[in-house]
Amino acid sequence: MYARQNIGKTYREHQVETASPVERLLIVYDFAILACTRRDLERLSRALGVLIEGLDFNYPEVANRMLAIYQWCGEVGRKKEFDEAAQVLNELRSAWAAVAQRERSIPVGMPVAAGAYAEARLSVSG
Repeated sequence: MYARQNIGKTYREHQVETASPVERLLIVYDFAILACTRRDLERLSRALGVLIEGLDFNYPEVANRMLAIYQWCGEVGRKKEFDEAAQVLNELRSAWAAVAQRERSIPVGMPVAAGAYAEARLSVSG
């Protein structure tokens, strides 16, 4: 049993290490959504903390809007309204998944990933 858990942990670590920035973001959203499903405030708070730490305040309008959304998700989580937080997080995750899909369809070597990233940040904020 311990060996199986260790293999799973190693696989997850490898998955995160080899993921693109957008794929890593999706992993954090998955973690947050799973925490909502399990009604686990501690894990939801950890995931939201990671999302907040990842905000780029060089783009204050977008970052502040995302910060407000993440803070709201934390507040409703504390009120045990996990379904509401999960709904918003799912919508954000879907937007980022579309970006990830688009990045996969772009030929290697084309410098548009950063543009797709910025475009997604703008589209989810307003």
